[in-house]
Amino acid sequence: MAVTLAPGVGDPRARWHAHPYNRSRYYRLAAAAAPRLPRSLRAWLAQRLAGALAAHFPEERAAVRRNLARVHPEREPAWLDAAVDRVFERFAVCFADLLSLNRGPQSGLWRHVAGTDGQEPTREALARGRGCVSVTAHLGNWELAGRLLAVLGRPVHVVMAPEADRTD
Repeated sequence: MAVTLAPGVGDPRARWHAHPYNRSRYYRLAAAAAPRLPRSLRAWLAQRLAGALAAHFPEERAAVRRNLARVHPEREPAWLDAAVDRVFERFAVCFADLLSLNRGPQSGLWRHVAGTDGQEPTREALARGRGCVSVTAHLGNWELAGRLLAVLGRPVHVVMAPEADRTD
């Protein structure tokens, strides 16, 4: 799978996500530990770590809260706070799954998928032999989705664009 960054990605102005926890030693530690745990324990631990480390990510949490408030302007502050917690808990589980499954054999990946919808247009397009372009929002573990799509026997390219709303 190739990942292509769109022009503007890596812009030095977009530094809100830079923090001392974004270091390879932490990724290596997590990548070594995560595959050794059963998924239920790994998910539970990831959620607990997200909660325990919440105070260390005030800027990231504030950005998520602003976005949720924009999408749900009618919601109370307590609801928004709980929703921010859920976003980070689910991200932690997604990340733990990625670390556990990303280097594993492709043959075992599909057993971790709860379900799929609408694969026929993709399969039909690939059967014509000219490839397929899928446009999606970033919902879930797109890195793992790329590996799953690669099982179909075609190269997978991911194109990312910079955030359109740079006011946050």
